[in-house]
Amino acid sequence: MALLHPYQRRWIEDKSRFKIGMFARQTGKTFTTTLEIVDDCLQAEIKGERARWVILSRGERQALEAMNEGVKLHLAAYGAGYRALDYDFPGRDATVKAAEVMLPGGSKITALPANADTARGFSANVFLDEFAFHQDSRTIWKALFPVVSKPGLKLRSPRHRTASRTNSMSCFPGPMANGRGTGSISTRQWRTVCCAMWCSCAGP
Repeated sequence: MALLHPYQRRWIEDKSRFKIGMFARQTGKTFTTTLEIVDDCLQAEIKGERARWVILSRGERQALEAMNEGVKLHLAAYGAGYRALDYDFPGRDATVKAAEVMLPGGSKITALPANADTARGFSANVFLDEFAFHQDSRTIWKALFPVVSKPGLKLRSPRHRTASRTNSMSCFPGPMANGRGTGSISTRQWRTVCCAMWCSCAGP
């Protein structure tokens, strides 16, 4: 955490159930959010619990990048053991490649391309990576929302994370686009390139 910029720490420390971040390019949105995911899984492992996260990216390449340059990098930095596997995830129209890590206590993180089938295929905490650029994002959201909002879901306070560059606010429905302040059930944060540059120069 000490190596993160202040705006990145604010993003991780915000524990709202629904959280949306509009970040400029190359400001660490995927890197920072995957760190939050890894932290959550490791905390669950320490408590003897299991955490389940799914990362839905705009394509297979981006999903693998989130896994290899985010999740696995953070796990290695912590010195945490895990088992990695790749497999084919069957969809209605096509099969997609999924990358997954499993921790010793059973916590899992899965990364795969976003579509309606992958969105509804898991009961898990969800990170929508670059959601503004997902193909047919409204259909994905409609498939996903019943999963993350389901009463009695066997997760520790199921959460939803969205981090993306700006494309159009029209692709961010209801609770995502209309978030309130930090600590509420729904939060939104904005990080422009000017903000990122100022934080980089100003330091912690």
